[in-house]
Amino acid sequence: MKTTLLMVAAAALLAACSGPSSKTRKPRGAKAAGDARQDADAPDRKVGEWVILRSVLKRHVKRGAGEFISKVRVRAAFQRNRFYGWKVISYRGPGKKVRRGDVILRVNDKSIERPNEFMAVWNGMAKRDTLVVKLVRGGKPMELRYKIVD
Repeated sequence: MKTTLLMVAAAALLAACSGPSSKTRKPRGAKAAGDARQDADAPDRKVGEWVILRSVLKRHVKRGAGEFISKVRVRAAFQRNRFYGWKVISYRGPGKKVRRGDVILRVNDKSIERPNEFMAVWNGMAKRDTLVVKLVRGGKPMELRYKIVD
């Protein structure tokens, strides 16, 4: 269980300390500005870009993953009897970018199936310029992109 909770802490961190970018893209095909919910379920679509302040991110990383682990419940998701990703069962923290039922596949194109993989992503977050969470929502692949700014 510790392994599964560690894995989702990165996604929870993103949801907790991000806000809409002043340059948030309107996804192609959106009928109205800010209608991200409609397009969030579109296959292979980048939903949007959010901003994380580096100072806030560093503060959360310094506190450790435990703060977020206590707010997230996940379980392993399988497809054809093979591990597929981590299904979010509940999240009690701030922000709602990652939703109940989402299956987290990768963070920054890295697997986070094992604790050491998660910790490598966690420890490198504050040094990056972007964070990308690849997930499946409602059976359709999507990507959440976070720009890290000073």
